[in-house]
Amino acid sequence: MFDLRLTDVNRKIADIKRDIAKQELADSSFQTRIDDIEQYKETSEKYNEIKSRIKTLNDKLVKTKSFISENYNIKLLDDLWILLAFPDVFAEYRKKVAEYGKLKRKLDKEFIEERAKEKGKKEAIEELTAIANGAVTSSGNKAGAVK
Repeated sequence: MFDLRLTDVNRKIADIKRDIAKQELADSSFQTRIDDIEQYKETSEKYNEIKSRIKTLNDKLVKTKSFISENYNIKLLDDLWILLAFPDVFAEYRKKVAEYGKLKRKLDKEFIEERAKEKGKKEAIEELTAIANGAVTSSGNKAGAVK
């Protein structure tokens, strides 16, 4: 009878030791997850700070560009009164300003096209990488899979 109770108590002690080991493992895992969450929080805060700095710099850029974009045809010639007595010079000046405007628009267009190409290449590479890695899309299908 005592042997039976002793065996039963020893089994219960072994079960409790297993439960304690499981709880310690869960505690360790939980602590690791808490550390990860804290790290993600710090990263998120740094990201938001950088995002705020980028917005501030973009605002400064827009403000600076607004100072630059003035109508030089009018400002440089004091409302054109200076060149009224020199129609040939005025015509040449208008021609050069028009050429400058065309060149500026062409360069702006080329810049925008180049950025669009780079963005397209980057998106294509990301999509191909996702397909190659068998990533799952937001619809639940594998990337590139046909519905």
